[in-house]
Amino acid sequence: MLYSTIAEIGKEKIQSEIALDIKQSKYYIELIINNCKKRIDNVDEDTVGSLSEALLHFMLTISILPSMRKVAFNGTILDIVIPSLRVLKNSPENSIVILLSKGSENIMQEKISHISRFQPNEKNLWIVSEKPLSLACINYILDQKDILSEKKLYSDLIIDIDKFLHEKGDKSLKIFQ
Repeated sequence: MLYSTIAEIGKEKIQSEIALDIKQSKYYIELIINNCKKRIDNVDEDTVGSLSEALLHFMLTISILPSMRKVAFNGTILDIVIPSLRVLKNSPENSIVILLSKGSENIMQEKISHISRFQPNEKNLWIVSEKPLSLACINYILDQKDILSEKKLYSDLIIDIDKFLHEKGDKSLKIFQ
């Protein structure tokens, strides 16, 4: 469903527009999420979580932002690390860990407590969830109706990752597909 939606829009079109202006990622994320939600009969948290994860992987790839996905570190599986595990190990202040909410808030809190041992900066720990979570981290919300002032929109995630990398002076090699 996700990739058929992307194909209808045009993968190359999405990629070329985002390459010219990273802010276009917001438009395409909203368009793709909305089109996919229309095609889903039963929109539950697991389905939305899987959709947001696959879309984030796609957007990271086409926007050529350095990332590592599904990596094990100190006995914990990390959904996404920006820019790399090496940077997280050596300079956690220059790295982001992104968690994709799958499960209860208690499960997410437990994951955060494990991850905070090697990513102590709450501002560098980002969680993507359908609804707002009251956890000590930056929370990106898929459902725009539930946005609160201290939460962020999922559609801003790629823009914020790019901004973070520029602010940190990341010089990771970005190779086109």
